[in-house]
Amino acid sequence: LGVAFVLALPSSATSMPERTSADVAAASDLVVEATAMTARAAWVGGRIVTFTELRVERTLRSTGARAPATITVALPGGEIGGIGQRVAGTPRLLAGGRYLLCLSAEVLAGARTVVGLWQGAWRVADSGAVRAFTHEGPAQELQPRVALERDLAGAP
Repeated sequence: LGVAFVLALPSSATSMPERTSADVAAASDLVVEATAMTARAAWVGGRIVTFTELRVERTLRSTGARAPATITVALPGGEIGGIGQRVAGTPRLLAGGRYLLCLSAEVLAGARTVVGLWQGAWRVADSGAVRAFTHEGPAQELQPRVALERDLAGAP
């Protein structure tokens, strides 16, 4: 439902209020650290959606059962046969990259979405620090992950 809503809007009409990492995590069904493995783009209702399969390394928060070993995340945008669509604020999950992700319940063909788009995704650097995403793409600065993980896990 969340993906369908985002995909139904023209790109110029999508805007999202700023939310804290704790707010995004609280609105999520699942918060994980995961490694992106493969991605494929598909047409969904006249829009391109990229489905990325990720290996779950650990679960920080879950409203239901424990996270499966792999999950699929659907994000608006991508490229098929030389036709590309990009949705501002959508994080790009690159194969081999590790991420902290705030995820919705399964909403589209068994896939989850990133809650808050860029606000619910962080790239984990080799050093273990994290790089937030912004509306324009990855942030320049790295930040320690201790306080972020505390917020994402819902700890005081």
